[in-house]
This record gives sequence, C-alpha cells and structure tokens, in this order.
Amino acid sequence: MSSSSCPPLRSTFFICQVILVTQAGEASSKLFKPLMTKLCQNLWRTGAQVADLQAWGQRDLAYRIRKQGVNHYHAQYYSLLVHCSPKALLEVKEELNNSDLVLRHMALKKSYKPEVSKAKIAKFREPPPTDLDLIPDEIESLKYEYRNLVMQRIFEGRSARDLLSEQLSRHRLVSTHRLKNMEQVLFEIDRLKDAGVTLSTFKEKESRLRARPSAVTAAVIADAAAAAARDALPTPEQ
Repeated sequence: MSSSSCPPLRSTFFICQVILVTQAGEASSKLFKPLMTKLCQNLWRTGAQVADLQAWGQRDLAYRIRKQGVNHYHAQYYSLLVHCSPKALLEVKEELNNSDLVLRHMALKKSYKPEVSKAKIAKFREPPPTDLDLIPDEIESLKYEYRNLVMQRIFEGRSARDLLSEQLSRHRLVSTHRLKNMEQVLFEIDRLKDAGVTLSTFKEKESRLRARPSAVTAAVIADAAAAAARDALPTPEQ
C-alpha cells in the first residue's frame, strides 16, 4: 500500500465545531440530509469521527444574505462536532462552499478535552449515600467558630474586658502626664528656695504691690490729673 493512501496520523487530529447557516424551509430541510451524508462519508474515509450533530432551530437574520440572486432573511442553524485532520477539514469547507443550500459556515477549533454537560455526567456518577456524615471536620469547625466571633464583635460591639483594658491604658497615660507636671513643679520650688524666696516673703511682697501702685501707674495717674486741671482753667477769650 502506498503512503498516499494511508490515513493521516491520529496525533494531527483535533476537535472542530462547524457551524452551518442554511436556507430555511421544508424543501431546504430535505436537501440537508443528503449533504450531511456526503460530508460524513468523506470524513469517515479520512479516519475522522463525527461526534455530534445538533439543530439549533430557525432564526431571523440580522441582515439579509444574498445567494444565487435570492435574498434570505431567515436561516436554519446547525452545529457539527468532528474529530478530524486539517486536510479533512479543508475538504469539508470546500464542499460547503460549493453547496447552494449553505449560506454561511464557520469552523471553530475546540480544546482537546470535550465538553460534557452536567446532566450527562450525572448518568454515570453514583448517587451519594443517604447516611452521609454531615458533621464538619475540625478545620471547618474552627473556621465557622472564628467567623461567628467576628460577626459577634461587629454586631455586639466591644466586650467588657476590652473596655476595661482601654480604661486602664487611658489611666496610665493620664498618670504619666501628671507625674511629669509634678516633677516640673518640684523643680521650680527648689529654684525658688535656692533664691531665698519662701512662702511668707512671697505673700508680703504681693501685699505691698497691692497696697501701693507701681511707678508707671502713678505716672499715668499724674498725667491724667494735670490734663484735667488744664481743661478746668479759663481761657483768655473767656
């Protein structure tokens, strides 16, 4: 057997989704089956596999599509999922381009892992046992306990212990300021004692200052009295 007749290597295959936009109507639906039969036979000949074929229904087009002198405003949508080689995909595209039934088509390369719906997975998955232990493990219990404590702190506010700690801290701060002020006062008293000033001498000096006005105050009073006397004297015109 020649190398040209051998099918392509499986390593070059990929999953491809071909979206078809065909003419709408009963006549077009009858022509679609022969087209798909021919496409599948060509794919199988190259070693490809047809995984799925879905009809997405008839829809209105956003804009008209003109083909063979006819304007189309409605179309039928199909989805073809195949596992083929790049050469086989080119043959499929060429066949679709030559078909009058197909208005538009587009090939999308999919990931190698096929997408399976949850409904299909549930058919092959065993249901969970009815007597399943719903008690969380130790880590889950600690996580929920921490979350409850945080929510309690948010909604209920600070606890009595937190308030007491805050009051003690505030008391220590005030006591520290008072101690510094007391040290300053004691330092000033020591300076006054070194200068020979006692409490008795300070009171005597204060009483003397209150008994007689200062020199500046006496001068101001004398100036005011002299100005009043000048104003009281008669002028030459009088």
